[in-house]
Amino acid sequence: MPGDSFYFKYVDVNINDTEINNFITAYPLLESRFELIPVDSVRSFLPTIFNWFKENKLEPKTAILINHSPGFKQEIHSDPMPNKTVLALNIPLNKLAEMSVTRIYDVIEDASPQNCSIGQQSLNYLSYNSSQVKKITEYTSQKPVLVNISKPHSAWNNTYHRRGVLTFRFKEDPWFLIN
Repeated sequence: MPGDSFYFKYVDVNINDTEINNFITAYPLLESRFELIPVDSVRSFLPTIFNWFKENKLEPKTAILINHSPGFKQEIHSDPMPNKTVLALNIPLNKLAEMSVTRIYDVIEDASPQNCSIGQQSLNYLSYNSSQVKKITEYTSQKPVLVNISKPHSAWNNTYHRRGVLTFRFKEDPWFLIN
């Protein structure tokens, strides 16, 4: 895999705050949410981001809205994708929660993660306990970030505000964005 040593990279994406606010009005930041949102619906609210996708020849396959309440610590997990893609682009939605942290880990040998699913759409993921992983790095939700979701990771909302992230998975991994 070309990005086995890749964890994350902040990416300059054109963001329009008014569009983000309109999206949040339609899809409010709840205490907890992991919801697949139809890509066409997201496109109608966020044309600036989708123009950036078009300029960069990116074809979004899925859009998932993730909300975490203040103080929430997500379980350590990885997100296997059916088409074997491993990159996701996370767009932060709430600037008040921009200091929330996502930790990224490497798997310790002989780890046996548990198969799980979440949300109404039963999206699959692999769950790890802390003895099965070693923390490697972390990033904050200050700006858009490209993440290797095949690596175990865990979002920690260490703020007093709801964390909202819109994550996009693509038809093909945009490896060119990491150069």
